[in-house]
Amino acid sequence: HGNLTIRLLLFLPDSVSKPVPLFLLLNHRELSNTDPDRNTIEDFWPAEEVIARGYGIATIGTDDLSLDTEGTFRDPAINLFNNEVTLPDNAWRTIAAWAWGGSRAMDYFETDADIDNTRIAVVGHSRGGKASLWCGAEDERFALTISNDSGCNGAALSRRRVGRTLAAADVLFPYWFNENYKQYNDNEDNLPFDQHELIALMAPRLVYIASAQTDSNADPEGEFLSGVHAGPVYELFGLQGLGTAIWPALDTPIQTGSIGYHIRTGDHDMTSYDWQRFMDFADLNIDKLPTPIVNTGASGVTSNSADLVGLLSFPDGEVTVDVYWSTNNNADEAAWLADVADGDAQSMEIGTYNNVTDQSVTGSVSSLIPNVTYYYTMAATNGATNIWASPNVSFTPFAPTPPAVEYCTLKTWPHQAGTP
Repeated sequence: HGNLTIRLLLFLPDSVSKPVPLFLLLNHRELSNTDPDRNTIEDFWPAEEVIARGYGIATIGTDDLSLDTEGTFRDPAINLFNNEVTLPDNAWRTIAAWAWGGSRAMDYFETDADIDNTRIAVVGHSRGGKASLWCGAEDERFALTISNDSGCNGAALSRRRVGRTLAAADVLFPYWFNENYKQYNDNEDNLPFDQHELIALMAPRLVYIASAQTDSNADPEGEFLSGVHAGPVYELFGLQGLGTAIWPALDTPIQTGSIGYHIRTGDHDMTSYDWQRFMDFADLNIDKLPTPIVNTGASGVTSNSADLVGLLSFPDGEVTVDVYWSTNNNADEAAWLADVADGDAQSMEIGTYNNVTDQSVTGSVSSLIPNVTYYYTMAATNGATNIWASPNVSFTPFAPTPPAVEYCTLKTWPHQAGTP
């Protein structure tokens, strides 16, 4: 029922090779917190610090999706899809609209060749943290979901009834969640789920929960316990969740598993300290996520041909796989593409695949030169992003075996002149 414009602010580092991983903030605060001209620099969105660590950073303003007031929350996104005078009891409300906007930003990231769309984190603080959790749960394209001080209806366990409760939140913000959810106000024991199950929906992807010492409304311990109780779902994937059930000391992050956590000295806010811990966690873990494409080796090697084999895991969409081979051991994507352009490397499309895990892919190549060492790699393309397997794999076509020679013995007999 109309059009919608979502304004996306994006900074990428110049000093690192592309594509780069990226943090996306769902910003529910004033846009001055994310000043594009950088005349105002806030810890809430420390773009310079993130760029210095080699990550891209982006943000969308939640007012472009749902205004954070009871009388106008349907503008603009909800009215785009729901034109009823009264919304159905099960219809989406503000938090879901903000989360939906995060997915629309991801749609763009998939078209930008400078962004690694397999290594994107969605971040939110407070009510924005509630939205980031829902965004990460709904959209499996996000590799890392970060909740900062999200509290009730975010990371904190509702059944504890510590800090702000469901009923208290609903009195203040009745438009955040749908009408059906209100039946659990002051009735938390009858909830069919609790927030640890929301955290578990991120498995096997990464999730980070951050709390603040004096943020009693958000129930920091309850936020931690959601991470603890989500752990068994990660274990089903053979992964470690938090790895501990002991609430850590202040400013002592837990970052060794697929779920990270810290409780920071201070109050309800998102600070430079928080962002630095988010990036520490990403540094440690985001490259440990399942690699979409792996070079597994050459098979069936002859004097002039070989089968170049890879393993593809891309469970959430369509991807095209190409194989590249050369006598040069090219270091990266740029070197491979330059080699192809110069005629020193060759490439071949193997095929297009949809929603696959541990799929063997093979490119059969020929016209190779015997006794020459070759190197190959594979690239998986999703949208504008090429994901290159690493490291390259070498193989050497063997020299052809010379044909067998049969030998015979020549015998002679004495011959007398004049005899036939």
